[in-house]
Amino acid sequence: MNTAKILWVDDEVDLLKPHIMFLTSKGYEVDSCNNGYDAIEMVQSGGYDLVILDEMMPGITGLETLPYIKEQRPGLPVIMVTKSEEEMIMDKAIGSKIADYIIKPVNPNQVLLSIKKNIHSRRLVSEQATADYRSEFGRISASLGDADTFAEWKNIYKKLVGWELELSGDGDESIRDVLSYQREEAGVEFSKFVRRNYKSWINDRDAATPVMSHTLLRSAIFPEVEKHTKTTPLRPVAVGARHRRQPLRRHERRFLLLDPAHGDAVRPQRHFRGSDPACHRQTAARQVAQRQRGGG
Repeated sequence: MNTAKILWVDDEVDLLKPHIMFLTSKGYEVDSCNNGYDAIEMVQSGGYDLVILDEMMPGITGLETLPYIKEQRPGLPVIMVTKSEEEMIMDKAIGSKIADYIIKPVNPNQVLLSIKKNIHSRRLVSEQATADYRSEFGRISASLGDADTFAEWKNIYKKLVGWELELSGDGDESIRDVLSYQREEAGVEFSKFVRRNYKSWINDRDAATPVMSHTLLRSAIFPEVEKHTKTTPLRPVAVGARHRRQPLRRHERRFLLLDPAHGDAVRPQRHFRGSDPACHRQTAARQVAQRQRGGG
């Protein structure tokens, strides 16, 4: 038994009664209205699964109504009904992301076929995705105990994220709960994996060791710096250490860097138009230089 709820929008709504009776006999719940303004309000509050929208209506046309419907319900399928097969109209409709279009005079079986294609095909795809995940669940669970390398854990994570995206529109909340539980289980097992291997990652690095915070600069940043000869390296110095080049203590390392271009200790920040080579406004750089020359 079909339980989908459909809104049919047409200014000749009285002529739709045979079609509405036909769809009702097939198990659909069908509401109707005769203008785009009412359609927008009904879509906002009606919980419809599909909209059948006439392209030519007085006041606001179907093509003008369509963007408002999509703004409220981006994923709601809309079937456009039109008297014209003009290429320009079809391009506008398809560009507005209609699910299908029907040329008048409307045939009841043609409408039914379009409804089945746009509502029930999505349900069948969703059911198939759920069945596929159920069969994959056991294999993923087994891999949680067997994963012994960082690369294997990356593959597990990709699988779980992939299933999360696949099942995001699924109406079966129970299967999403199962996936959520499996992600939590994976998080616990991954924490155990990190605890077992953390010391070896620190002391005995090899090609299989993941990038960590203390190796990020060496493995990802410095290779990029070496590719660009114009890059200006900045290194930490103490406040007022223009001549003694003393490294910063731990509590002093928050802001100041020495720029080789002019030797001033400056605060790193975003680049602004009209800034000096250290990415500071000229006025701020002069103030720093004056304080250092004065011993402040």
